[in-house]
Amino acid sequence: MAYAEGGYTVAVAIGSPEVRVNLVLDTGSSALAVRQSCYQPEQDQQAQLSADIQLMSYGAGGWAGSLVSTLVAVGHSSDQQLAAKTELAVIVDEPSHNFYQADGIWGLAYAELDSVYQAEQFLQQHQVSPALSWPWPEQVLSCASPLSSLRQQLQSCPRRTVQPLFGALQQQNALKNSFALLTRRAVYHHNGSTATSEADRLDPLNKGLLVLGNAELCTHLYEGPLQSISLVHDKYYNTELLRIQLQGFDAFNVPALAEQDLAAYGSNSIFDSGSSFIILETSCYQYLMQSFTLCSDLFGEQTRMALDARNNMQGLPMDQLQLSDWPDILLTLKGGDCHQSDVILTVKSSQYWQLNAPVQGQAMFLLASQLAGWASQSILGLPVMNNKYCIFDRAADNGMGVIKVADAR
Repeated sequence: MAYAEGGYTVAVAIGSPEVRVNLVLDTGSSALAVRQSCYQPEQDQQAQLSADIQLMSYGAGGWAGSLVSTLVAVGHSSDQQLAAKTELAVIVDEPSHNFYQADGIWGLAYAELDSVYQAEQFLQQHQVSPALSWPWPEQVLSCASPLSSLRQQLQSCPRRTVQPLFGALQQQNALKNSFALLTRRAVYHHNGSTATSEADRLDPLNKGLLVLGNAELCTHLYEGPLQSISLVHDKYYNTELLRIQLQGFDAFNVPALAEQDLAAYGSNSIFDSGSSFIILETSCYQYLMQSFTLCSDLFGEQTRMALDARNNMQGLPMDQLQLSDWPDILLTLKGGDCHQSDVILTVKSSQYWQLNAPVQGQAMFLLASQLAGWASQSILGLPVMNNKYCIFDRAADNGMGVIKVADAR
């Protein structure tokens, strides 16, 4: 978490000679991308250039890059390392600095989200010779242009999907089509005086685990039964959120995703490790905020103060909060694996409030309302997953997949 100020990163080795980079792990996207300041294809003996170009937009921010193929390896040590030939984007334009001090992103979702523009004919028409996207054709596609302008220029190019890195690793190493995440925090936990202090880097709360393959076998990492949450679409990790409840209040029935948004968004909720927040559909968010106020005038006032502080990248003083008095949030999701019982996930106050964030001595409130311009979809980010062992079993339930969740040890 030291590199992405909240997002979890993993060390990846690219090409030959190896270039080691730290990439944000994101179950809410699918692209593999690295900044050109960290990796230059011309120095990679494995790299194969192409004419393809990738543009990626997120809820906030985005980037543009040249597509190359090369060897990518992951693993804690050489005897545990997995490698695969894969395609990645070399980021040449990143207007909003999405990844902070991380070097790029590893999207763990499905291929439908990982599309590129096949720009060979476009480049030829604009006298780019050879017709390759690397080095970036500045004379045709200016990095000074907004991403929307670049997208407009490339709209006539045919599109294709890229096999994401996890799929390449899984197929080329005969892994089970499954991985797991174990996280302790949603934002960086500050123990020391600065964000880069040695105490912060060694803090176990700022570390997590990514397990590739048959993650269910790692029983030392979780306890209690695994509960299966149904995946209802293989685009994002799409789930069906049925009810939301503030403990002690009646449950609120979550609206289904509007029919006109189904093709683009898939369902009314997704599991997104790239989000440090729980971003709730508007009516769900309003239900919670109203319930906090009904629970206690103090809670209502503190949530309002926390939102104002967050707008200025601040939290509330920790000594103003008594988190043991705050109620849990209960999320009921459709069960998976042959329609077993619905699954209730508990989000504790110490997860939707996170202590020692964004600086030591403050507490940050991690509930937010749906993004402007986004469909009525809840984004279940890291606070939902914290202190849980979450297995993304993409092969289960006749290939549609499930998310299996248990308490982390």
